[in-house]
Amino acid sequence: MGYVKEVFSEGGIPVDFETVQIDPKSDNNDDLKYAIMSIRRNGVCIKGNIETQSLDSAIISRNVAIRNELDLFVNAINVQSYNNISSRHKNVNVIVVRQNTEGEYAMLEHEGVKGVVESMKVITKTNSTRLARYAFELAKNNGRSKVTAIHKANIMKLSDGLFLETCKNMSLNYPDIKFDHMIIDNCCMQLVSNPHQFDVMVMPNLYGSIVSNVICGLVGGAGIISGKNYGDHYAVFEPGTRNIGSSIAGTNTANPIAMLNASADMLEHLGHKLHCYKIRRAICKTLNEDMVHTPDLNGTAKSSDVVQNIIKHVRGNIIGRSRGGLDIEVCDISRTVIVVAVPPVMCAGLPNMGTWNVGTLTGRSRELAEVLKRRKVNICCVQETKWKGEKAREIGESYKIIFSGRTSTRNGVGVILGEEMNIKVVDVKRNSDRIIMVKLVGEKKILNVISEYEPQVGCEVREKEEFWREMDEVMQGIPGHEDVVIGGDECTSRQLRWLGHVMRLEEPSTVRVVMKMNIEGKRGRRRPKKRWLENIEKDMRAVGVCIGDVKDRDRWRFRTRVAHPKELGGRRD
Repeated sequence: MGYVKEVFSEGGIPVDFETVQIDPKSDNNDDLKYAIMSIRRNGVCIKGNIETQSLDSAIISRNVAIRNELDLFVNAINVQSYNNISSRHKNVNVIVVRQNTEGEYAMLEHEGVKGVVESMKVITKTNSTRLARYAFELAKNNGRSKVTAIHKANIMKLSDGLFLETCKNMSLNYPDIKFDHMIIDNCCMQLVSNPHQFDVMVMPNLYGSIVSNVICGLVGGAGIISGKNYGDHYAVFEPGTRNIGSSIAGTNTANPIAMLNASADMLEHLGHKLHCYKIRRAICKTLNEDMVHTPDLNGTAKSSDVVQNIIKHVRGNIIGRSRGGLDIEVCDISRTVIVVAVPPVMCAGLPNMGTWNVGTLTGRSRELAEVLKRRKVNICCVQETKWKGEKAREIGESYKIIFSGRTSTRNGVGVILGEEMNIKVVDVKRNSDRIIMVKLVGEKKILNVISEYEPQVGCEVREKEEFWREMDEVMQGIPGHEDVVIGGDECTSRQLRWLGHVMRLEEPSTVRVVMKMNIEGKRGRRRPKKRWLENIEKDMRAVGVCIGDVKDRDRWRFRTRVAHPKELGGRRD
């Protein structure tokens, strides 16, 4: 886990960790209860494989207990082969979907007669149905053409028979996806001989454990594939094969790729797609181009060698190019992704930029500066500062804020600049308490940084029209040879632009440089849900938008709440 934190720190990835240690030798479940409480509080977890050394029947398996307590009913691993890793089969790409809370892992055992132990296998139609639905939806959303159910219904006619029947019934709802089924023992043989015949595989718990280990072994072993555990409210990410690896602990020879792949999965789940891409790209370069392999991959590199090589690529990883020829980097402050364009000539290295709806800066400016310094942010657009005046002031840690606000109770915007950026400021335009622009001059580029706070759902149409008129004036006043970056709460969809910044972005921006803005979709404390949705419906009717979009937005907001629970969203950093 230390390697994950090191890569995140060096890559400027905006994730703070709450670390929970679980003692494998403990004779009680106190550590486990605290870990589960922490996952409930944060919504997301990345963990290693937890060993349970105690033989006391009262001490349950930590891994199974976490999955059962949080109802993480599905485990999914995407097994893909790497080009330059020695393996029997190439171009393997199979998704294994495993039931996570039932089957032989129900932990229901008893000794009815001395010397005779009975273990119960539990299969329910409810869990089988939602597992099958997840598998088919996963296939549909990822362009997969086939789902194969793995079972032993020829022997366990009731339990596995129920699972197979449920999968067959579910397949009727997905006529475009081919459905097949296979007995587990034949499946293992087919995997070893011809894994390319499989696309998406769905199966009960124990079979999933066996198949996952077999197929991971085909592409390089336990050290490279990650696993994802999902429930209705929580997500836990871990290595795919759940092997402990205690024999090589502390030897600096363990393969860190599986855990780093798990961290990339976690970033993707949280919406940090470009940070996820950076890590995955760095891993591919390390394994396929640099050929830095640990002993389990027939290499000689140490664990630390692999990590340092990945860090090298993460540091220098440029995501892409904008139309203006700028390098695109990502920074996320309030756990909402923003894509910003940054000219690399502005300072040595590639600076981080971000946007943050701070709620209020009163009494928090010093803390804000410390967060920006810790996350290595050079330029930050802030909204809802609620500072009255048109001024500039130091906030600590060599950061200066240039802000604009009319009252101390609402709105207010600003741009925070690091020390190396302060000396490049040549002009400031404060249009209102919702729009401010700062012009920076580098050696070859001129960059206009705009911080804006769009009127919310429920605001008068007149106020929204005035805001967009001012934004158009600002954009039209920028010479064509200068670069522009916008940070703030914005809905840039042409059709939905009047609805406010809480709407989800569906269309590209009409301005020259595109940013994804703060689209948390959260309700204000004093806005009841009914009134909130009524305001959205009113605005949508005014522009002729389908009311059904409101329901889609509400479901999307729920998924966002799962990824960013209130306990995290309420934190100041």
